[in-house]
Amino acid sequence: MRVLTLNVWALAEPLARDNGARMEHIGAALQRLELDIAAFQELWTRSAREQLIAAGHRAGLVHAWQPEATWRGSGLTVLSRSPIRNPRFHAFRQAGVAERIHEADYLGRKGFVECVIDTPDGPVGLVNTHLQADYTRRDRSPYVPYRTAQVVQIAAALRATPYPVLLAGDLNFTESSPEYAIFTGLTGLADVAASLDRRRPTWLPTNPYTAGKPGPAVRIDYLFQRHGRQRSLRPVSIERVLDQPFPLDGQTAAPSDHAGLVGEFESVPGGAPPARIHCAPLADARILLEAGLEAVQARQRTQRVSGFLGLAALPLGLAVSRLSRRRFLKRAALGAGILAGSLGAGRLALSAAFRPEERAGFADALRSLEALANESAAGHRCPTAPSDSPP
Repeated sequence: MRVLTLNVWALAEPLARDNGARMEHIGAALQRLELDIAAFQELWTRSAREQLIAAGHRAGLVHAWQPEATWRGSGLTVLSRSPIRNPRFHAFRQAGVAERIHEADYLGRKGFVECVIDTPDGPVGLVNTHLQADYTRRDRSPYVPYRTAQVVQIAAALRATPYPVLLAGDLNFTESSPEYAIFTGLTGLADVAASLDRRRPTWLPTNPYTAGKPGPAVRIDYLFQRHGRQRSLRPVSIERVLDQPFPLDGQTAAPSDHAGLVGEFESVPGGAPPARIHCAPLADARILLEAGLEAVQARQRTQRVSGFLGLAALPLGLAVSRLSRRRFLKRAALGAGILAGSLGAGRLALSAAFRPEERAGFADALRSLEALANESAAGHRCPTAPSDSPP
């Protein structure tokens, strides 16, 4: 079974470039790659999605799952040679910072889709996902707690899956990130490229669409697998694909701003029960989630204080404008008061509308983490010490 994962970068132009030509290039590659499953991320436009679904049909990937909406629909799509059964989309409960509309993670309604692929060798659980992106240097990212909450939600959903599991996606963390160890520790999923010692970066500064952006080449796109209770998937190979530039109208283009991965798996008899979750990933996840919750609470307090101060400046500006005899000072005081009051009202609205949702997202993740700990511990109590404590 051959499985592709690719972030196709199909945002509405000018947020992305050359969508039509790039989707045509990706579609032409589907048949050549002889795929059984294709998992796409960032299919944010209807035309791009229709192009790839049609190309998948021509390549024998005649079954498709797509979200009902395009924008606000997660950007995920799954194509398969075998029937897709019981697809379920889960929006992330912790989905980014709502007012940072330029980042779009919250507005895009990211999440994960889980489904069952009825392969000739038996059912396989498939998950396609795209985690919270980074918008700063990865070693200083404020979004580690957000991705941790998303990882916990995926782990909780997959814990009882009896089938072999494949997970594909743009996870926006590296192998050295704390989220990586938490992800593998909570889900029991194995990194296919690491297992086969075939690690290759998937975000490349040499790509024509990423040239000039800061940062080295990194591996943030993955294929993961986990054994089922009766059958297993054995990784055979993994290769980086769709990473070569091509000429387009006198310029240099590429299939996407990410490279893709194709993994080949063999279905074999014999499985294993879910592995017990050890204390280290549980402790690390708890620390990060609590830090995320504290940061949201601090931001809410700051917005409330600055909001009330802004509102207080409005009557002060009105009073100064009435007392002043100079027209310039009257207008300046009135304008400053109105501006400060408007900003204060906006901050109070953000504090009331969005911070409780963020707090609830972290609280939900902490409850899910506690449930995972209770289910897996089987009477073994994890210490509350840091993650270097023995499991």
